[in-house]
Amino acid sequence: MELAESRKCSIKSESSTIFPAFRKLHTGYDFVTLLSIFLNHVDNYYNSSRVYIYFAFSINDQFMRIVKLFFSFLISGLLISCSHTVSLVAVNEKMVLIAPNVFADKTMPNVQQQQLLATLRMARGVIQQFFGSIEANPTVYVCITPSCAGIFGGVKAKAKAYGASKILLTAEGLDSITIIHELAHIELHKRIGSQQAWHKIPMWFDEGLAVLICDDARYGETQWQKMTSTGFNAIALDDLVTDQQWIHAVQQGKWPYGIARKAVYEWYAARGHQALEALILRMKQGKGFSLHESDATLFSKHL
Repeated sequence: MELAESRKCSIKSESSTIFPAFRKLHTGYDFVTLLSIFLNHVDNYYNSSRVYIYFAFSINDQFMRIVKLFFSFLISGLLISCSHTVSLVAVNEKMVLIAPNVFADKTMPNVQQQQLLATLRMARGVIQQFFGSIEANPTVYVCITPSCAGIFGGVKAKAKAYGASKILLTAEGLDSITIIHELAHIELHKRIGSQQAWHKIPMWFDEGLAVLICDDARYGETQWQKMTSTGFNAIALDDLVTDQQWIHAVQQGKWPYGIARKAVYEWYAARGHQALEALILRMKQGKGFSLHESDATLFSKHL
């Protein structure tokens, strides 16, 4: 459910496997999956790349600046390639395909694997019932050990949704509510379309809709009244728009999931599913996130 985590990656101990790993690139990983794995490691390589770029611009000669800058990007590209291949080797070594697009930790018992698959089928049924159909078909990775989670840079949250293509579940995130929540993120992003479009969704709406769909009892009406003094102490939705704002609210104990769920519930109850479909269509057409003025009045007590 949390979208940002500290990410760790090192290729020192894997250096001997980098070149053999290139021979494993035919193992069925699509580009989006590779990109998602890469994004979990890129932060670590950014600082290294920045050093090369800084060095490039410290050279007085204009020609040498261009040459050094070219090599800085070349080195960055090589580091990214290593990040991809090392991750692929680790996935091959520590995970097993247990169903189409579902990879599980090799240490996961068969009984638990079957329970997971049953929960996934049920969760997809909930998504289909809410949206009317299913458009997304994400790759699901399940890690029940720290060693497995290390493939993805380590995981602090119970589960994580990556765009419209991938879900990562931990041992604490195998329950139906968590899986439905993450699938709801994926389905919304898939329906909206491009990354540029779904990145415009405010966090309060993205998370609020997911909480609404999964029917998480922790964030119901009674809890909202208790945690926010019936809205009097609720954080403003304008302060729950970006990833950074959301993370800060979570860390400060502002109860953003419940507040977001309340706001989306009121809008959805008043406007109906057609309003959601219209919103998705507008965003898919590149018009950005916007609600009708009459819808915005529903949120006046939260703003």
